[in-house]
Amino acid sequence: MVLKMKEEIENISITEVADLVGVNVWTIRFWLDRLGMLKPYRNHRGDLFFSPEVVEKIKIICDLSKKKEMNLKEVKQYLDKL
Repeated sequence: MVLKMKEEIENISITEVADLVGVNVWTIRFWLDRLGMLKPYRNHRGDLFFSPEVVEKIKIICDLSKKKEMNLKEVKQYLDKL
């Protein structure tokens, strides 16, 4: 049995987020790099975890880029207004 630290239980791994929103991990890493507004938590091993608030932002980014066909510049402008 693998025990998770408290921070890992409260946050969601990048793999779980990718599965949740239907994109691959690379896409989320790209958004992290390009948007600069998604702040993950890194555990002692360097694994990425996201708070529920950041996961909601990722869902919005996914929706805007897929359904509304917005590019990342437009997505960033939209998120800056929130």
